[in-house]
Amino acid sequence: MKEHIEHLNQLTQLNAIASHENEVTSYLKSNLKGSLSTDRLGSVIASQGQGKSVLITAPIDEVGMIVSYITSNGLLKVQPVGNLPLNNVLHQRFIITSKDKTFHAISLAKDDTNQTKDIPKNFNKVYLDLGFKTQEEVIQAGIQIGDMVTRYSEPLIIQNDRYVAKALDGRASAYALYALTNQLDKLKVQLNAAFTVQHKMHMKGAKTASYKTSPDIAINLTTHDVDLNGDDNGIKLGQGPIIYFYDKGLIGHTGLRAYIEQMSKKHHIPVQLTHQLDEIGEGHYLQFAHIGAATLSLALPIAHKNSHQETVDLKDIDNLIKLLKYFVESLNNQIIDNLLYD
Repeated sequence: MKEHIEHLNQLTQLNAIASHENEVTSYLKSNLKGSLSTDRLGSVIASQGQGKSVLITAPIDEVGMIVSYITSNGLLKVQPVGNLPLNNVLHQRFIITSKDKTFHAISLAKDDTNQTKDIPKNFNKVYLDLGFKTQEEVIQAGIQIGDMVTRYSEPLIIQNDRYVAKALDGRASAYALYALTNQLDKLKVQLNAAFTVQHKMHMKGAKTASYKTSPDIAINLTTHDVDLNGDDNGIKLGQGPIIYFYDKGLIGHTGLRAYIEQMSKKHHIPVQLTHQLDEIGEGHYLQFAHIGAATLSLALPIAHKNSHQETVDLKDIDNLIKLLKYFVESLNNQIIDNLLYD
């Protein structure tokens, strides 16, 4: 678990909204094993082994905002990037990343310094206070329209191996994929581990990465929001990674799903089965690559999603890495043909 924590601490403290993923891609290029390549949008692909193409994707961008206007009294107006709920934004700390500096800010609910308990209906009434008094001060400091705004939150560990940080919505599954690439041995297929950009902008990186790698089999890794006050029979933290049999854009490939379920039982790895009614995942796009790919979505349970304190269970991450390792190392060309055509 210690190794998981160290890498998660590093990954979650990097700042990367869609189209601004350079901090994360630089980290990955410096630490990943395998033959590295990128697509033209910037997704990083680490390839290992030879044989039929297996693609596993995980997104690296996070929800956040961009600066859209600077007021005369030195406050910043912002535009959300991704699904960032307003009730998770107000009275929180944020970081603005300019060309060569970062600045800390506090969010306000209206254009003054008087906090309000009322949640505005949209981002038109949300401002960031950096301590500047005039528009000129902001501009002289180097802040520009279009600068990236990300959540500020220091990671921590709470009871029962729960890990809390910002950006886990994407980085938790990205870390699992990163850890997988460092553990594989004697592959009989080609694994393409794609760390995709612009997930929060219609999952563009998943589309381009799949076309670059032309997979026979594709798996996308994501996170699934858990209601800690919800149904006792629902998805839970600490009960294992999730296999989606359905989401709004993908019915999981039945043969691939059965194969991974058998793998989990063989190696005594707990998994949870569920569906996603409201969202389309990257798997929707992966299955379209070239002549098509057998596709399945796996997820990590996450609580407090898209807040400053997203929470995952380290045991779930550990079990997802193990499941992926057993799965990829078990594959060969014949098994993939059987999954595709039998």
